[in-house]
Amino acid sequence: MFGLGKKKKKKSSDAPAKKAGKAHPKKKRAHVLPLEGAELPAFHPVAMKAMREIRGGEKSPSEIADTISADPGLSVRVLRTVNSAAFALRKEVTSVGHAVALLGLGRLESVLISVAVKDALPQRCFRGFEPGRFWRTAVKRAALAQELAGLLHPATRMECFTWGLLVDLAVPLLAQHHTATYGRVLERWHGGEGELHALEQESFGWTHAEVGGQVCRAWELPAPLTGAVEDHHLDTGEETRCPPAVQLAAILCESPEHSGIERLVQVAAARYGIPEPVSQQILSTAEEKASQLASLFAS
Repeated sequence: MFGLGKKKKKKSSDAPAKKAGKAHPKKKRAHVLPLEGAELPAFHPVAMKAMREIRGGEKSPSEIADTISADPGLSVRVLRTVNSAAFALRKEVTSVGHAVALLGLGRLESVLISVAVKDALPQRCFRGFEPGRFWRTAVKRAALAQELAGLLHPATRMECFTWGLLVDLAVPLLAQHHTATYGRVLERWHGGEGELHALEQESFGWTHAEVGGQVCRAWELPAPLTGAVEDHHLDTGEETRCPPAVQLAAILCESPEHSGIERLVQVAAARYGIPEPVSQQILSTAEEKASQLASLFAS
């Protein structure tokens, strides 16, 4: 569990002011979330099989590599990701078996999840949702979470890349299944009217973070990822399963006019004592890395 400090009785004077649509006190989970009963996109069957083999502990690394290699398309996408700026390896990895030996099964599972979730989510435009914009922002969050983790909790750098990439995985599904009503909320968010989770709570009584946890469980994704997705908008002081680096990266918004960068820098200083010049340097490094990774997740 990642604690963000003791909850204060009064609002801290160093906390940045929030816009309209600020988060309300955490409410009880809505009785029925909007995708309950809906038919979710199928998760990649070979990726699912490999993930189960990794967790089962009965298959050898070479056997798990063979499972992934049986799907040439999946293998190519896994190798492209492993050889990307996210890993910054000195030598090119040319086979899934080599990737397993070099990264270990835990990191390989993170790569599988990133690739398979990207394949499963809707790739069409809906009201308030544009896939290219969504994935460009997701990659920026991933790179930023990884860079911030190097400063705040280095042991989780690779996991934070995956968690930062996928914290908003419910948004495309909600945009698809509730085009009119959810689209209006997305448009308000892009227009700078407030934080997305606060606008959702105000409009529907649930948030994309809650729905994301529901989707993670339906797809049998790992518990740490599920926790990071569900908790990435918890208020300061609440016990959270989401690492600080991912919570900070999740502040980034999709709209260039309302990017969230100013608030991110303020929160980084207020909560974690990160000086503004350090935050700006981390943002610059993450932006450069994200530009190198963009083609991996282009729609």
